[in-house]
Amino acid sequence: MTAPKHSVILVVQYDGTEFYGSQIQPGVRTVQGTLTDALSETLGFTVRLLFASRTDRGVHATHNVAMLTVDRLPFAAEKLADVLNDRLPRDLVVVDSREVPRGFHPRYFADRREYVYRIFRGVRPDIRYSRFAAYHPQPLDVSAMKLAAELFLGEHDFTEFSCRDKALKNPVCTVHRCEVEERRKLLTVAVSATRFLRRMVCLMVGALVDVGSGRLTPVHVADALSGKEHPAFTNMPGHGLTLTGVNYPEHVWYGSFAEGALDVEDNGDDDE
Repeated sequence: MTAPKHSVILVVQYDGTEFYGSQIQPGVRTVQGTLTDALSETLGFTVRLLFASRTDRGVHATHNVAMLTVDRLPFAAEKLADVLNDRLPRDLVVVDSREVPRGFHPRYFADRREYVYRIFRGVRPDIRYSRFAAYHPQPLDVSAMKLAAELFLGEHDFTEFSCRDKALKNPVCTVHRCEVEERRKLLTVAVSATRFLRRMVCLMVGALVDVGSGRLTPVHVADALSGKEHPAFTNMPGHGLTLTGVNYPEHVWYGSFAEGALDVEDNGDDDE
């Protein structure tokens, strides 16, 4: 049996409000299911999609990566984005499509993922932010939140900042960036890491909000990262979270690397 001739990646954006997450599930609307249906109609046969990052219900994306492998394409891969967008709903868009070396894997070859969490802090809710930001009108000590955010940097066991999943094999992640920024009524937390556990960013931001509100201190965050006993952290709602980037090292785009690099092990993590 010969390997498929074409591997194509799709860079996708979606408003996660009406999706039950990215991963296909029976009986509910998902990003993967919606995109797979559009691809099957376009190509005339059923395809299988792989995603770089899995997102939970209500979580958005401005840059997620999906890949399909097929024996044939009726047109150039670069045209696939425009053809698909004619079939897709308004809350799901393909912003780029292109062919990659056979053997490329969108999830395992990624070396960094980036998320942004948004919190709207007005006295009253604002409809412009209701779909893409959590609402928190109470005062927050942003300086204390920034100090606590620095504790997440580096390699840590993030078990206490994830859903308890017995299938999880490796809870260790390396966080390269965790920055809190205040712009008038909008507070953002930008997080970049090698990988993420399920609900990890929502719980990290929840811990920062707990510190900013005075309910907890940075010591409690440090205790959680070192495996010590600590109070429960707030689990922030998913609709405030957006996947903003999936990055790959330059060498993975070369066919000689991709074709011989599929001997990888699933470490059991489940992204946001």
